[in-house]
Amino acid sequence: MKPNGGGDRASLQGTPHGRKQSASHRAYMLLRFAIKAGGLPAGMVMEERSIMDRFGFSRAAVRDALSRLSADGLVDRRTGLGTVIRVRPVPIALLDVVPLANDQRISLRLTETYRLGASTYIAARLGTATADDIVMSEFFLTVSGLPIGVLSVFSIGSIPGTSLLRPAWEMPTLADAFPRQYGVAFGGMEVSIDARLADDALAELLEVEPGSAILAREQILRDASGIAWEYGFAQYRADKVLFRSSSTPVDVVDDGEGAEWVEEFTQRGH
Repeated sequence: MKPNGGGDRASLQGTPHGRKQSASHRAYMLLRFAIKAGGLPAGMVMEERSIMDRFGFSRAAVRDALSRLSADGLVDRRTGLGTVIRVRPVPIALLDVVPLANDQRISLRLTETYRLGASTYIAARLGTATADDIVMSEFFLTVSGLPIGVLSVFSIGSIPGTSLLRPAWEMPTLADAFPRQYGVAFGGMEVSIDARLADDALAELLEVEPGSAILAREQILRDASGIAWEYGFAQYRADKVLFRSSSTPVDVVDDGEGAEWVEEFTQRGH
């Protein structure tokens, strides 16, 4: 394995414009996903030599990648100790609204709700001709007291009461929450994912720097017959949240092999 970022490979021409991604960018993306996916736990020290040996990247590429991860807020670079993973990610099911980790819970606080009035765009997104009775409700999302996002919900009907949209509550799965709010069985969720940079107002709300990366998810909730009941969009901190999905259900079983890999790749911080 060559230490320049790629191992044995043929010489390629790159893109039609002669450009290609740098080894440091590939190292950055690989390590970012390793942290965000939970493969490298918070509090562990990342050794440059271990990263170089494991992935075949040069020291310069690894150092640049760690510097970018530090700028993202995912790691701390500590003099005399090294690079320490600082965050525990919040993986959220792509087609649901709850964390995948059993010991993580999203808490919601209703911050605003009002009757929007006529909105032909929202009505079109909901697939209805009724455009004059749309209600907007907005929620502040936290995990263990840490802000992770803001959810804006649009639906047709009365101002929400105490079923799904309480002033403060713990978010259940859509299969549990949807029937309580709308009186019909949950059928599915239509999702679009986007990204943006936090403006001053959102940055202050989510306790990040202006210009920080934000994950945006547009969502339409439908009943079992395909009728749309709710349209909304959520904005999440990209340094905390990761969306995950699988084509088939997978039960994660800890057989110890993952821990062995982590020990090879990192050292436990003190």
